Amino acid sequence: MFYLGVDGGGSKTAFLLIDEEGKRISSVTLGSLDWFQIGPQGLEQTLRRGIDEVCRQAGIAGAELAFAMLGIPCLGDELVEEAPLVEEIAGRLLPPGRFRLVNDVEVGWAGSLACRPGIHLVSGTGAIGYGVDAAGRTARASGWGHELGDEGSAHWLGKLLLATFTREADGRERRSLIYGLVRNHFGLEDDFQLLKMMQQWQWNREKIAGLARLLHQAAEAGEPKALRAFERAAGELSAIIRSIADQLGFSRETEIPVSYSGGVFRAGTYVLEPLRRLLRDRRYKLMTPILEPVAGAALYAYKQVHPEADDRSLVQALTMP
Repeated sequence: MFYLGVDGGGSKTAFLLIDEEGKRISSVTLGSLDWFQIGPQGLEQTLRRGIDEVCRQAGIAGAELAFAMLGIPCLGDELVEEAPLVEEIAGRLLPPGRFRLVNDVEVGWAGSLACRPGIHLVSGTGAIGYGVDAAGRTARASGWGHELGDEGSAHWLGKLLLATFTREADGRERRSLIYGLVRNHFGLEDDFQLLKMMQQWQWNREKIAGLARLLHQAAEAGEPKALRAFERAAGELSAIIRSIADQLGFSRETEIPVSYSGGVFRAGTYVLEPLRRLLRDRRYKLMTPILEPVAGAALYAYKQVHPEADDRSLVQALTMP
């Protein structure tokens, strides 16, 4: 039997096919699965190509899939009225009754905690948290989008970088390493050219999120403002974790596993160490992800068919390089 996991994202979508023992049979990575970027036709094309390709590599037909778990960006958030059409599209590509659509944060949890109770924190272009308790109850926090929130995300950090530059450019703050990094990055001859650059970008969410890398560079050089920016991000992310823990009623005596994914965590200790400090008052166990999201999706698909099975050997197989 074969199980398909799909981790859809705003820039790329990963497909992974595994067998009953957790062996990785085939995989492919394609472009965006974001409805608001590519529309229904683009979503169907991406799913069709990915499903066809992993099945072709494995030498099987799509009808042979035991189950498929698809992580769809924005599903249940902005993507509410369109959800029935997304379901219809998936139904044209997969065996009836043998697939499930979830928000992509859910497959992130399935990967980072191997479908175990705990809290999963995403801080990439946006920010969101998702938690599951031992009784299977779920809760989430943040994920309101960049216009209303996404505090602690790469986009939030990118905007903070730009705001710091503008304050330094016009003398409201002392100039720091950040000022020179931004000027060099954009090749500015005049500080106000930054406005034109942003207009050319059309204030693109992903491009602004990419500027968080400049903060990482500044932090590595010891720039206090960059270090404080990551500390502020950790504060916002800790609030997400606490909200979910409170919603699910985790007791203060219960150790709560917390894992994470997303580009902001590539900053490593600059965000993880302040996050650990902020969580010391409660028994949170901050842990590195067990699996990547697409492997979590495949494991999640397996568990839909075998909900009571001991999956430890399967998880071990999936974690092997």
